[in-house]
Amino acid sequence: MKKNYIAFIPLFFMCHILMAQYSGGNGKGDVTANLNGKHLTNWFYIDGAMANPGNWLDGDVPSLPEEANIKAAATLDGSYTYAVVNITSSASVTLAAGTDLTVTNTLVNANGINGILIQDGGSLIQPTQNVSATVERQLSNADWTNGMDGWHLLSSPVENQLVANGGFTTDPYDFYAWSETNNDWLNQKDGANNITSFVPGNAYLVSYDDGGTKSFAGELNVNGITFSDLSLTGSSYYVGYHLLGNPFPSALKWNDGNWALSNVGGIASVWNEIAQNYLSLANPNDIIPANQGFFIQINDASNSITIPAQSRIHSTQSFYKETPSNFLKLRIS
Repeated sequence: MKKNYIAFIPLFFMCHILMAQYSGGNGKGDVTANLNGKHLTNWFYIDGAMANPGNWLDGDVPSLPEEANIKAAATLDGSYTYAVVNITSSASVTLAAGTDLTVTNTLVNANGINGILIQDGGSLIQPTQNVSATVERQLSNADWTNGMDGWHLLSSPVENQLVANGGFTTDPYDFYAWSETNNDWLNQKDGANNITSFVPGNAYLVSYDDGGTKSFAGELNVNGITFSDLSLTGSSYYVGYHLLGNPFPSALKWNDGNWALSNVGGIASVWNEIAQNYLSLANPNDIIPANQGFFIQINDASNSITIPAQSRIHSTQSFYKETPSNFLKLRIS
């Protein structure tokens, strides 16, 4: 009897402690627990703004180190940081323009490309692989009477994005890849060029008579991308230039110490659609916006460059639209 009594006491106190942590449910299987004033399991369960406490089961918007658990349609309306975000199979999170989400540990999205929508101007930084999302980019209409108007250098933030999907081949349109070895643009409409998918870390020259919203859908890129021994061909005006692109659904800090440039020039050149010429990003920490393509130039056949995940940053900088005071006059046509 004495042994049984001793064994029972820890079990009794364990049950008592667990009961003390339990803070209630709503009869729907949604249970919240509280430890040291923190909500361990707080569910967003009413469609609407993340900032509205009434949309959360506990009546309180969670903050670090709490988790954000989403089982309704949530719309971000500011900047949010969580260690863990869980999106159920019937839920979604929309990152509107000017909003951002940072997930430091784990992002779970059980609703595929419908579970996360990053609208033009929204920003997401997170470390989890195999997370699907839809990322939108607004592109301006081109004046087809002006051959220099309406061009964009565009890159994909998702893996395996087909060019034929997402509105990227809606006529009338132009879509080109740059070939350093040919010193020329390769037309996507020419089947011999085999341009069927966006290659992560590469960018493309696009223009649309009717721009509007273009959509990338698939698994988000989260890892840095390294290019080694890029071609250095001939002695033409364009020798050594390669068109790369931001592969993340957030901005990047250019050449901030993480890019590991080896025999690569310290300038990234982005197309300024308004100036109709190239803008030189020559300073460390200059911003490369999400979906932005940029040219780099190599100066030796042995070379490498890493587009690093460590350089991701939330920024409101969109595609460069204002005429710069000094821009790189690089003729590539």
